[in-house]
Order: sequence, then structure tokens, then C-alpha cells
Amino acid sequence: MRFERSHTRRAIALAAASSLVLLASACGGGNNTSSNGGGTAGALEGRGPITLASGKDTSGNLQNQLNAWNASHPNEKVDLKELPAEADGQRQQMVQNAQNQSDAYSVLVMDVVWTSEFAANQWITQIPEDKVPDLGKLIPATVETAKYRGKLYGVPITSDGGLLYYRKDLLAKAGVSEPPKTWDDMLADCLKVQALPEAKGMSCYSGQFEKYEGLTVNFSEAINSAGGEVVDKDGKPNVNTPQALAGLEELVNGFKTGAIPKAAITYKEEESRRAFQEGKLLFLRNWPYVYAKASATDVRRRSWASSASPRCRARPARASRRWVATTTRSARSPRTRRPRSTSSTSWPARRDRRRTSRRPRWRRPGPRCTTTPR
Repeated sequence: MRFERSHTRRAIALAAASSLVLLASACGGGNNTSSNGGGTAGALEGRGPITLASGKDTSGNLQNQLNAWNASHPNEKVDLKELPAEADGQRQQMVQNAQNQSDAYSVLVMDVVWTSEFAANQWITQIPEDKVPDLGKLIPATVETAKYRGKLYGVPITSDGGLLYYRKDLLAKAGVSEPPKTWDDMLADCLKVQALPEAKGMSCYSGQFEKYEGLTVNFSEAINSAGGEVVDKDGKPNVNTPQALAGLEELVNGFKTGAIPKAAITYKEEESRRAFQEGKLLFLRNWPYVYAKASATDVRRRSWASSASPRCRARPARASRRWVATTTRSARSPRTRRPRSTSSTSWPARRDRRRTSRRPRWRRPGPRCTTTPR
């Protein structure tokens, strides 16, 4: 199989195993707390076995890193507790564990969007910045996502970026030599490939559109690609704009025309990956982990590649998902107050259930992608 990679993930220069060198001391006892989150005095004392709670390891390499750590630290071995693959399921189990004041987890690998929630509820422990080696060498934006009210609560270990995977072989056969840079380009390429016998029954594009964290990410990317934003620099909602409407219409029109298959309304990361590898999709938006998965299991020897995600017009889509390792409080000291009730929210999706007598072609109805008022 021949493939190219034109866009790669920028990994944080801190491996998961080395993160645990710092965080291993967080399993000791202590009772000090702070009104701004977990206390540090006493809470970061002591050494011993570590229970690492993390989402399903889609890379297949985390256990290798832990094995290397355990071999050189026999008195501080790490026991991996795998949580669901979906981010919402991971958060739910972590929240339940914290609310029950359970000591089942000592270190968490969690999405950075949860940092404030967990720190405000004193579910995780503040980490002194001077105790983190090479913190200044990490990408500054990733370090900031591990902070709450100016204090550090986690250590960045990975950084994701949305990629566009595509069938290089079919595009080449249809006379397309470059991956699409805009939504219009992508739909035009799909029309060319649709004429090929090999594309029979194939849909144009999919991302992750089930009602969960992935839908929020895809929605945010669509808005950003049109020059809009979900929240402004002050953290206030900012979706009542022509740009946000233009980005949303790209997704809506995709479902209406059939460019995005109806089945995609239930797709998460793995469902969409399997659809792509089974030859059901020409283009797929997904995370970098798919690159290794597709390379290792592409039994049909198809030619595919990856690129940056398409944008609405001249503004590139910027999508990222970062993860931090942080320590829990319940393994060391009792809570001093009851946690606030929490709930997860996601952008509501509506299904267009109207049926047609035949599958529509990949064409665009109504207004084209634009950032000007209608």
C-alpha cells in the first residue's frame, strides 16, 4: 500500500511515562485544601503504586510505555484502568468516582475542557509548576489548558488535530491530483469520483455526528472554517453570526443532499473509521490515531492519504483536542464540601428523516458557503 502524509500531529514533548515520574508522589496522604481547588501540602507526599485512569488506548502504545516504567520502578508500578473510548463516557466515570469519594483512581488522563470543572470541585490536586521538569519547553497553549485560576492542575501529554483522510487512488483515477482545501472543492471532487464504477454505493464525506463530544467538535470546526467562533475571547457564546450560520449550513446541506450519509448521524470515531476503511466513504474527518490504524489493517490494500480538514473559504479550520494527566484528591484526603451537580451538554442535532424515492446526488442546495449576510 502506498500512502502519503501531508499533515501530521504535533506531539507534546512529554511522554506519558515521564509524566508519571512527576505524578507518582501524588498518592500520599494529606488534608490541606484550598478554596481555589485541591491543596498541595501533604497531598503530593509519599510514593507507591499508581492507578492510571485513561480512555481506551487507540494508539496501542500506552501499555508499552507503562511496562517500561514498571520495569524500572518496581515499587511504583502503574496499573492501567481503561475507561470507555468515548470522551463523554470517560468523563462520566471520572465524575462518579470523584463524587463517591472513591480512591479507585490516583492519576487521570482527561480532556482539557474538564480541567476547570474538576479543579473547581476539588476533585484533582494542584501541582506546583517548579516541580514539573521542562514545563517551559511545552507548547504554551497546552500548558494553559491544564490551569485553573492561574494554577496548574495537570501535565500535557498529547495534542490532537483533526485531519481529512481521503482515497488517493480514486481521486487520482478521477483526475484529481490535490486534496480539497474547501468544502466546495471537496464536493466537486466527490462528483468526479461518483462517475467511477469503483465509487458505486460510496458516500462523499463523514465526521462524527452522534450527539456527544465529537459532534461539538465537528460543529465547532465547521463554524471556524467559515470564519466564525463558538465563543469569543471572553468566553461568551458567539454563534449568532452570518459566519456561524454558513458553517452550520455546510453540515445541514451535506445531510440533505446525501454527501454525508444518513448513517453518519450515529457515527463516533470508531464507527466513522470503520466506514472509511470498508470503502463506504471517500473523505473522512477524524483524529491522527486513524493513520496508524488504517496503515496496519488496510487489508484491501487501498491507497489513501491524509491532509488538513477542508475550510469554508479562505480561513483554515483549526481543530484540536489535548489531554492532560492530573491527580485525584479522593485517594489522599476526604472532601471538605459536597461537589456541585454536573451534567454534560452537546450541540443538539436534528435528523432530516424525509425520504426520497432515490438517493440524491452530491450537489449543494440553497446558498453557497459564504461569510456575508443573506
